[in-house]
Amino acid sequence: MGLSASSSAPYIGLAIKTYICLISDQRMQNILPLFQKGAEYDRVIMIASEDEKSGINPKFSGIFEDLRKALSDRIDLHLHPIPVHPMKPASTEQVCRELIRSIGPQDDVTINLTGGTKPMSIGAYNAGFATEARLLYVDTQSEQLYYHNAAGVSSEPFNLEKVDVDTFLRCHGKLPGKPHPSNRFSSRVKPLFSRRNSPVVTAQLIQKVAHLAIEKKPRFVPGSAETDLSDFLTDLVELNLASQCSDGILIGEDAFNFLNGGWLEYYVENALLETGLFMDIVCNLKVTKIPNQIDVACTINGKLGVIECKTGSLKGPDGQDTLSKLFALRKFLGGTFAKSILVITSSKDSLTPEFLSRADEYVSCVMYIEQLEDLGSLIVKQLTSRSRG
Repeated sequence: MGLSASSSAPYIGLAIKTYICLISDQRMQNILPLFQKGAEYDRVIMIASEDEKSGINPKFSGIFEDLRKALSDRIDLHLHPIPVHPMKPASTEQVCRELIRSIGPQDDVTINLTGGTKPMSIGAYNAGFATEARLLYVDTQSEQLYYHNAAGVSSEPFNLEKVDVDTFLRCHGKLPGKPHPSNRFSSRVKPLFSRRNSPVVTAQLIQKVAHLAIEKKPRFVPGSAETDLSDFLTDLVELNLASQCSDGILIGEDAFNFLNGGWLEYYVENALLETGLFMDIVCNLKVTKIPNQIDVACTINGKLGVIECKTGSLKGPDGQDTLSKLFALRKFLGGTFAKSILVITSSKDSLTPEFLSRADEYVSCVMYIEQLEDLGSLIVKQLTSRSRG
C-alpha cells in the first residue's frame, strides 16, 4: 500500500501535516506521537527497510499492516513503496528527500528519527536537515518528545490521548477478546479492605478463612475466640460474603472461590484506579493464542502492564510455571514496551532463594503482601521507571 495520487487526493490544494517514520520492531516509538494532544497529523507515511531481494522486508510490511488495522479509524496510514537499505544512510536520505519533495513545499512535515536502524536514522536526519523538515525523537523512558529544527531543539512531555489496552495489543498484532465478566463479589473488595484492619492483616485473614473452609462442603468456618478473626467473620456476614449459623459462618461456593484467590485481582484493579493515572485497566482479559486469561492488564503513557495475581503456593513447579508464564506474556504482548508484574500474598522472607533469583530474571517486578497498602503507587513507579526489564 503506497502513497499514490489517489490516496493523497483529499489533500490536493491544502496544507497538510504529514508524519514520516521508520518502521521498527518497537512499534510504540513510531505511533506515540500520533496520540500526543495537539499534534493532529493528517497522514502517516511509514518507510521500511529492504530484504535480501531489495523488496520491502515482509516482517516490516506485516508490522505496518498491524498498525494500519489498529489505527485506521484514527489516521491515514501509508507504506512507502520504495524500501531503504538498513545499513546505508544515503539510501534512507535519498528516499526521504524525494518523498518530501513530492509532498510539496506548502505542507508541514515531521520525520520521526526514533525507529529503524541507526544508519536509517542518520539518513533520515540528513534529509530532514537539508529540507528543513521538523525532526522528532521519542524518548519513551523520560517520556519526552524532542523536536529539532532550524531554531534549535525543543521538548515537550508526553501529554497523550488515551492508549487503551485494546489499541496497544492490536498495534502489536494481537487480538484481544472481551474481558471475562467481573465476579459478582468484586464490589465487596473495597469495603472489605476499608474496615478495621490494614490491607496486610485483611489479606491474611482472608487467607486464614479460606484455609479453614478449603476441605469442607458446605464451606463452614467455626466461630473463633480470636478477636481479629471473630470480627472479620462478622464483616463477611455484613458484606453478604457469608451467612451466620449457630456455631460459625457458612460460605457459598461462589463466595468461597472469591475468598480463595479471586479477590486479589480486584484489589489490584481498585489500587490502580485510586491512583487516577492509568489510561485503561482491564481484568480477566482473554487474548487470541494465549491459553489463560490475563488477570489484570493496564496502560500508562503508552506502556503495558501485565499483572499476574497469585494467592496459592509458589513452591516448586507452581512458582516456576507462574514466572515462565509472565516471561512469555511480556515478550508476546509488547516486548520492551510491556512490563510483567507478579502480585502475591506471600512475604518475601517466605520464598526460597531459587525463586527470588528466577523472579529477578523472568519478571519485571514482584510485589509482596507487605506492599499491598501502597500497591497502586508502586506499580506506577515500576511501569514508569527507566528500566525496560
